Amino acid sequence: MVNQIFLEVLNTALISGILIVVVCLARLLIKRAPKWFSCVLWAFVAIRLVLPISLTSVFSLMPKERPISGNMVDSSISQMSAERLDVNKELLSLVGGVASTPGDAGNSWMAFVSVASTLWLAGVAILVLYAIFSSLMLKRQVRAARETAKNIFVCDEVNGPFILGICRPRIYLPSGMEDLAYECVLEHERTHVKRFDHLWKPLGYLILAIYWFQPLCWLAYILLCKDIELACDEKVTKDRDKEWKVNYCQTLLDCKRKRRMITACPVAFGEVGIKTRVKAVIRYKKPTFWITLSAILLGCIVFVCFMTNPKEDKKPVKQYTLQDRNIDLSSSFRWGDQRDWLCGTITKVSTAGYIGIARNLFVSEKDTELRERLQIPDDYFFDGCAIVAVDSISESVDYPFASECEFVFIDRGQTFKQDERVKQLEDGRVSTTDYFVFLEYLGACDDLSGQIFFYDIKDGAIVTVYEVILGVVLGT
Repeated sequence: MVNQIFLEVLNTALISGILIVVVCLARLLIKRAPKWFSCVLWAFVAIRLVLPISLTSVFSLMPKERPISGNMVDSSISQMSAERLDVNKELLSLVGGVASTPGDAGNSWMAFVSVASTLWLAGVAILVLYAIFSSLMLKRQVRAARETAKNIFVCDEVNGPFILGICRPRIYLPSGMEDLAYECVLEHERTHVKRFDHLWKPLGYLILAIYWFQPLCWLAYILLCKDIELACDEKVTKDRDKEWKVNYCQTLLDCKRKRRMITACPVAFGEVGIKTRVKAVIRYKKPTFWITLSAILLGCIVFVCFMTNPKEDKKPVKQYTLQDRNIDLSSSFRWGDQRDWLCGTITKVSTAGYIGIARNLFVSEKDTELRERLQIPDDYFFDGCAIVAVDSISESVDYPFASECEFVFIDRGQTFKQDERVKQLEDGRVSTTDYFVFLEYLGACDDLSGQIFFYDIKDGAIVTVYEVILGVVLGT
């Protein structure tokens, strides 16, 4: 489960990196636009990182394929042994072969994913614990602060103003501030609270903690903090006179804080990009209608092109049944609930949750009508059944697994006998819903030649994979 989550996070981080680069470029194009607009663009990035995007668009410029695709662990293709099936060489063109993943390649990839997911969790834990520790230390530092007004505290132990708290934000100010500086700082911090910046910054840090391995996420967080302050400065000073702005800039310089490591809190008055903020305040000009409109149009373009996924090709994976060939299978393979299942050869498997299947037809020896229609010779049957290739290996179809797909397979080497992730069945098989257990099984098998897998497919996704032994569950 952890491995699957890590691979999903990794895919999201790689794809979202494109959006981060686009937002960085967009910021350069809208320097004269309202500063809050940059924060909206960073909200696009946060949504892309946190929420699964299901919107599609023909204008999307995002990649169609996942970076960690279904070909990371490929199965080796092998034909079933002619000696085992007791057929001649002509059968090789009709009988599908069952392939197995190479043990070394599969195990190496699984080991890599396992180590990488462990390191990822360790990094997340370190950053979260660091934020908690920093917050606790800061609370300890201001415990002697005295309240001068509602949610406004003055403390001798702090050297700069900041906001602390998420549900109940409090404004902390250093002692001995002049009246004019006090007014500027208080107006700035109250604006932060009104804009809920004390929520957005910790949320951004939490997302950063999850995607800490993506360098672009660090860049995004740094620029987010800078844009939050620029937007707040603009909100506070845009309607003020020049003299008030000069005093505001001087207060910024006086309250300049020593640069610290990136943290989730607090939202501090003089911590980020003082030089840039002072220039922005002094040079501020009210954006024209056309500049604002251009920024909005740019935001719409970014949303449509990079917040949506490309539309899939008009080749949807359908729910496959053996009736698709217009063949009456009334007396051929039947399952317990009288449903048709897809029988096929594994051509490839993927840690991303996909499997390649070359479809086969499982024909009972008693089905004389179907035998005659397909012209299957008598010596093609083994244990009362024959397997006829419907698709060649090159025509195999990729199917995704459902979220709760069940895998039932034969534990030949008793590898999973004591494994808590699987359930032991009465017939000697094992059952699991952990996809990575199934990958381990395929990687551990030296040869799956002659073994048949059946797949129950609903709404284009596999809900059950079942391995059988020839002649056992057919009722022939």
